[in-house]
Amino acid sequence: MQLLKEAILNFRTRSYRNLSQEELILEVAYVNVLTVNGTFLEGLSPRFVDSELRGPQFLLLNLKEFNLSMGISHINPCDIVVFLENCPFVERIFIDLGDSSFENGYYWVYHAKEKFEQCNPSFKRLKIIEVKGFKFRRLEIEMVKFFLEKARSLERLALVSSKNKYPKFFSQDVNIYELFLSWGKSPKPKIEMFWR
Repeated sequence: MQLLKEAILNFRTRSYRNLSQEELILEVAYVNVLTVNGTFLEGLSPRFVDSELRGPQFLLLNLKEFNLSMGISHINPCDIVVFLENCPFVERIFIDLGDSSFENGYYWVYHAKEKFEQCNPSFKRLKIIEVKGFKFRRLEIEMVKFFLEKARSLERLALVSSKNKYPKFFSQDVNIYELFLSWGKSPKPKIEMFWR
C-alpha cells in the first residue's frame, strides 16, 4: 500500500465500525492527500477507555493535505484536532462545513471541549487552512482560533461563508479581521474572508 498517494474515504453509515481503527488507518498510512467525510471522522473520534477520553493512536507521517467534507455527522472541533494531532507534517487543511453545524451538545460541553483545549499539536508545517460554509458560529470560531494559535508557519487562512447567509457580519463588524490576526502566532498570516 505504500504506492497509494491519495485516498478518499466517504462512508454513508457508521457500519464500518466493525473494522478496527488500526485497520482503516493502516490502509491510508502512506498517503499524501486524504479526503474524508464527517462520518469517517466520527468513527475515529475520541472514546472513553477506562473512564478516560482517548483519541485513536496512529501516525500519518506522509500526509500533506487533509480534506474534510462534513456532511451529516455529529463531529465537533475536538474530533478534527485529535485526528490532525496524528498528522504532524500536514501542510494544507481544507474543511467544507456545508450547511452542517458542529455538535454543541452535552458531549461537547462535558467531555470534548476539555480534550480540545488540552490538545497541543505540532503544526510546524501547516501553511494553508480553508474553511467553506463558515457561519461565524461559536465552535467554528473556536476552531479557527485554535488553528491560528497553533500553526506557527501559517501563510493563509481563508473563510468562505455559507451561501450569502451572513454578509451583514462583514459590514457590521470589521474588527473580526483584527481579532483573527491577534490570535495568529505566524509572523504574517494572510486572512481572507469571502461570502457567496
